[in-house]
Amino acid sequence: MDCTRINSTLQKLLLGGAEKLSDSSLGIIQTKQERNDVYSISDLDIRWRLISGKVTSPESRMLLSQALAIFHVSASAFQNLELNLYVMAILLF
Repeated sequence: MDCTRINSTLQKLLLGGAEKLSDSSLGIIQTKQERNDVYSISDLDIRWRLISGKVTSPESRMLLSQALAIFHVSASAFQNLELNLYVMAILLF
């Protein structure tokens, strides 16, 4: 029963498009902005979207491609950090 409900909910999210972030989540972001002295935007319009490689549209393909590029850059940064830490450890010992 739960699997059917979860699957149905995921399908609705896939087909429904971008969802507005909840007010409580927006409040957390604004609080962090204020705490970090970042210019706060009073009416943030942040949306999230569930995307899938199986259910694709041209827009979904573009978003997946952009997300993949971000992950590659992030992974590269971690690999460089790991290599730098390894080299530092060798030099220290």
